[in-house]
Amino acid sequence: MNKNEILNYIGIFCLFSVFFVSGFYFGYKSSSSKQSGITATTDEIRAIADKVDNQEVTKVNVLDTPGVFWIKVGEPPICPQTHPIKGKFDSSVNIYYLQDHQSYDNVKAHICFVDENTAKEQAGFIRRY
Repeated sequence: MNKNEILNYIGIFCLFSVFFVSGFYFGYKSSSSKQSGITATTDEIRAIADKVDNQEVTKVNVLDTPGVFWIKVGEPPICPQTHPIKGKFDSSVNIYYLQDHQSYDNVKAHICFVDENTAKEQAGFIRRY
C-alpha cells in the first residue's frame, strides 16, 4: 500500500466517524426535544384524573352484542352465570375457555360469552383445550 491509499482510507474512516457521531448527537437532541413537550406536572395529572373520575361509567361506549357480556375497566373479571364462557384477548390470538378447562377458575376474563358458538363464530375466538 502506498501513502495515498492509506490517506484515502483514513479520510473515509474520519468522514464515516463524523456522520456516525453526528447522527447519534442529533438523534438524541431530537428525541429529547420531543419528550420535553409531553411532560406534565403532578397537579396537571391530578386534574386529568379528577376529570376521569367524575365521569359516569355508563358513558363508556360498549358494543351491545347479543350473547356477549363485556367486562368494563375497573370491574372484577367475573362472568355472570348467564355467560359462562370466558374470553381473553391476547396479542396474537383471542382465546375462550369452557368451564371444563383445567385453568378456567384462574383465567381473568376480558369478555364473556353465552355459548361456544357465539365465541367462535361471531367473535372469532379460538378454544383453549
